[in-house]
Amino acid sequence: MADDTAGVVLAYRPEDSILTNVERLRAQVDRVYVVNNSPGDEGSAEILSRLDRTAGVVVLDQEKNVGVAAGFNAGMRRALADGFEFVWIFDQDSAVADGMLSQLKRAFAEWPAPVAMAGPALRAEETGFLYDADRGEGIGEL
Repeated sequence: MADDTAGVVLAYRPEDSILTNVERLRAQVDRVYVVNNSPGDEGSAEILSRLDRTAGVVVLDQEKNVGVAAGFNAGMRRALADGFEFVWIFDQDSAVADGMLSQLKRAFAEWPAPVAMAGPALRAEETGFLYDADRGEGIGEL
């Protein structure tokens, strides 16, 4: 587990699958911040209350649906304020592969210049399809 890395998951009317996705993410990071972007929704509140009782998971309720960017920003601000060096962001339906964080951090360490952001290729869980824009090999510049 990486004690310098926090996860942020943006939740909008989540389904039960978020529970498994957060559990898999939590196995690789010290803390997961789940940003509740669906305040007032009873179904969301019930699911997210189960996460809020999980060690290493903090649910951050928003006053209203603030959108994707502002939601991620709320989670990242909290993670950085709590002392984490790295923040790993996900939508509620994104799944984490075993060893994913260690591979991303290896990419940071191996690149000869400062790195601001690294991300994995996007693969559809249902089909295994690797999206065209993400077929790059290794690391590189934008």
